[in-house]
Amino acid sequence: PEKSFEEIKELELKSWRKFVKNDKLWEEGIIKVIFQEGTTLRLLISFFETQKDTPYKKLANNLIEKIKKYYQK
Repeated sequence: PEKSFEEIKELELKSWRKFVKNDKLWEEGIIKVIFQEGTTLRLLISFFETQKDTPYKKLANNLIEKIKKYYQK
């Protein structure tokens, strides 16, 4: 997960927004295929929370909600 995180963390904010907000990816289980246990996504949350810009904090909150809904079942 750490290696994956390092490779993807610097994607553009707009790309992350599209990824997180695309309900179809989550509902159809595509996210779970890519991130089986969600560990990399949790690392991304920590990274987003450390950024100074408000959009990153909002993105972290959105990702937290998605993980709660789709990984805590």
